[in-house]
This record gives sequence, structure tokens and C-alpha cells, in this order.
Amino acid sequence: MAASGFAEGRFIAAVVLKADESDYMNDIISLHANDNITGDIEIVWAKNLSLLNKSIIYLSIKFTKPVEHIFVIAFPIPKFLITIDAILQSKGLRIAISNEDQKVSEVSEHMIVEIPETDFNDVWDDFLKKELIKKYNKKGYPKKQRKELAATYIKEMRDLLITRVV
Repeated sequence: MAASGFAEGRFIAAVVLKADESDYMNDIISLHANDNITGDIEIVWAKNLSLLNKSIIYLSIKFTKPVEHIFVIAFPIPKFLITIDAILQSKGLRIAISNEDQKVSEVSEHMIVEIPETDFNDVWDDFLKKELIKKYNKKGYPKKQRKELAATYIKEMRDLLITRVV
């Protein structure tokens, strides 16, 4: 998502989280969307390997003002590699909640969360390269070519992300 006059025109990653009617996040998003209230947050990125050897990257968002609430978004890898990189590069995330299987463009209420740079950014770059090299390995590319393909993929993806809408 990118728009002129919004987030300095840069692309912002977006996620639609599934929630039930009683979910407190519905209230927080509604509050931000309808009343244009700003607040403070603290974020923590974490990487975990499950027993099934599947990587998951977690983004913990702790709202500290105007209300206190913590929630965690789990991003299974490799499915959400691009989404995580987009969040880190744009330093922002559009969060919407839906009770149905809706696309980002179909959900009216959302909030934008600023995701500041942390030490995770350095860890992420190495992790992303390794995951892309694994992907190209599974596709049968020669070892030397895998590294080149991963570097090209990251460069082209990030070139697109830094495009600004004016």
C-alpha cells in the first residue's frame, strides 16, 4: 500500500488478522481508525524454531498509550519473508482485523503502526539471505548461482519498496 501524503508516500506492508467479536484489538483499531488517536508502542522481533523445524518470526507489539495491550503476530517462514522485509524496510505496518477471509483492500478499519529499527534488522539480513539460498537450492540451482540470485532478489525487492508515490 502506498499513497501520496501518507507515510511520506512509501509502501507500507499490510496484514489482516483474524479475530472474533470479543477481541480487544478490534476496539484498539476502531479507536485509532475513527478517532485519529495516536499512541506509543514498544516492539520486539523474535525468531523461534519449532519442534517441526519450521521457522516462525514473531512481532510483539505492546501498546503503552492511550491504552495498554500486548499482542503478537506470528509470521511463518518462508511464506512471509517478503512481508517481514517490507515491514523492516518501510518501518511501518498497516494492521486490520476481520472476522472473515478478507483482503487488505476490503477492510475499512485499520491502523498504521510505526516499526522502528532494532538490532533485529541486522539479524534479519543474514536470515533472509540464507532462506533465499535454501529456496534456490531446493529449485536445483548451482551453489554459486544461489548467492547471486538471492542478492538480486533482495535488491530488486527493496528497490520496489523504496519507490515513493508523490
